[in-house]
Amino acid sequence: MTGIKETSEVIDALKVLVTQGKAIYDDGKVGLDDIKKLMPAFEALKKAKEGASLIPAELKDLDGDELAELLMGLVEVGMMSYDALLMAPK
Repeated sequence: MTGIKETSEVIDALKVLVTQGKAIYDDGKVGLDDIKKLMPAFEALKKAKEGASLIPAELKDLDGDELAELLMGLVEVGMMSYDALLMAPK
């Protein structure tokens, strides 16, 4: 069993990206001052990229608990994205 560390880091990076994207657009506009809000997302994506080559092996070796954990993480990303869209300024 190889675990799901690297795959989980990608899902975590998506969560950070959604959170930071929402923070950027909370005021209804995007400007240069928002770039600093992307730094946590860049850091999370960099961390996720470092082990990305191991993800195929992780996915080949999933057990039921690992699959459930990854699916729950993806559902959470989806819910966060949906909430961000609903709360976005019109």
